[in-house]
Amino acid sequence: MSYSISSSYSSSNALTSWYQMSKTSEDDRIARYVKQNQKTIDAAHANFESSVAKLKSTDELFEPKNYKLLNYILTAYGLESEIGNIGKLRKVAESDLTDTNSLANRMSDTRFQQLAQALNFEAGGLSSIQSESFINGTEARYEKASYEIDLGNKNTALRQAQYFKNNIGSISDIYSVLGDNTLRAVVTKVGNIPLETAVQSVETQAQVFGRQFDVSKAKDEKYVDRYIQRFLAAADAAANGDGSTNVAVQLMQAGTGSLDGDITQIQGIDLLI
Repeated sequence: MSYSISSSYSSSNALTSWYQMSKTSEDDRIARYVKQNQKTIDAAHANFESSVAKLKSTDELFEPKNYKLLNYILTAYGLESEIGNIGKLRKVAESDLTDTNSLANRMSDTRFQQLAQALNFEAGGLSSIQSESFINGTEARYEKASYEIDLGNKNTALRQAQYFKNNIGSISDIYSVLGDNTLRAVVTKVGNIPLETAVQSVETQAQVFGRQFDVSKAKDEKYVDRYIQRFLAAADAAANGDGSTNVAVQLMQAGTGSLDGDITQIQGIDLLI
């Protein structure tokens, strides 16, 4: 079954949308998105390939003339918001990942480590970023990232939920949740954790968040799926402004493990199936 989200998409039906999305694999959804936006995607790829080929040194990547190239790469790694932090990005790109004190390894957000590993400037220099493997891998990541950005433009909670599903299984402890803005936001919403908690000690934060998410079950798909449902129900309640009559909230409060028997109760589905 394929689907597309209508242009009149409502921000108040994330739980219903997630249920429908889950009937199709993420790969299929990405492929559909790329097909629907083929000209734009192809143009972005073409500019990326030609710009990379023209680089004479790794330093040129961070020059103003290559803004679009750098932004493309950052987007592929979910770091497009960092485009203004050239100094930090340069140090991340030049990090020696075998050195625990290098900037990339000291960043709590593992996306910086992934970027440093892909660029591989410290070991491979310019040849690394101009390699076929880097180009193909970055283009694949860019397509996925573009799909996620589009999803977030329609409903931020859906993008957060997809990110949570894709990344929560790789965490090793609750501190990894604290260091990732999106994972932290999901647990904060589910646990209704006060934002003021962020000013408390890291140890105190770990205790608070550890009570709301069981890290030992991070690889348990059923546990994660139920957690995502609770997150989306809470996001819907916040969007509606009144959770008392919201079926999604009733399901969340009831602690149902599956939406299969109840999803038809939720009205106002704004999807094309």
